[in-house]
Amino acid sequence: VGDSGNNKISLLEGYNMCNHDPPTIMFGATALAKEMLEQLLKTKTCTLSTGTTHQPLAAYKSATRKGGTTPIMTFESLGLTPVTSKEGYPPAVSTSPIHMQSRLMDTADLGSGEMLLMVEVEYIIADESAMAAPTASMGSRQVLAKIDCELIDPIVSMGSGRFAKVSDLYSMPRPTKQEDGSWCSTELIPLPPTAG
Repeated sequence: VGDSGNNKISLLEGYNMCNHDPPTIMFGATALAKEMLEQLLKTKTCTLSTGTTHQPLAAYKSATRKGGTTPIMTFESLGLTPVTSKEGYPPAVSTSPIHMQSRLMDTADLGSGEMLLMVEVEYIIADESAMAAPTASMGSRQVLAKIDCELIDPIVSMGSGRFAKVSDLYSMPRPTKQEDGSWCSTELIPLPPTAG
């Protein structure tokens, strides 16, 4: 988060919810350092880059909380190279295969000084290293390639500066309508690993 001239970066941990239509990520304002939050509220733009196994030290350093908040770092201090992929948005992390150029869509005051931020993803930029061939299960849709989670090689935060690699992926089928009118999906289907 920030403007294209300051090359500041901060780890975003603990987002609450994702939505696909429109593609939206929601998280508490306390997930960001005060300076980053002020910058996001001012510019209304941010770039989100995925954390991968290629950046373990950078992730650890940027997760080391000071005074209860995630520190703001520079790309240089974390050994990362910034890259500008879309004009008008802050820089992305060059070694991340997925970048999301996003705009602050809305905020919600939760009371007691808490605020929820809703960020809409305007552009998803995927490197070819994260793309795999379409599968037969996609049917007759005209798909040239699909983003493959295993090829992204993501790491996830376990809290307290600990990270782990994603090892198993599951698919959750669309929910079905229940007798009481609610929608429910309880089945998780293991996905076969990507070849190679």
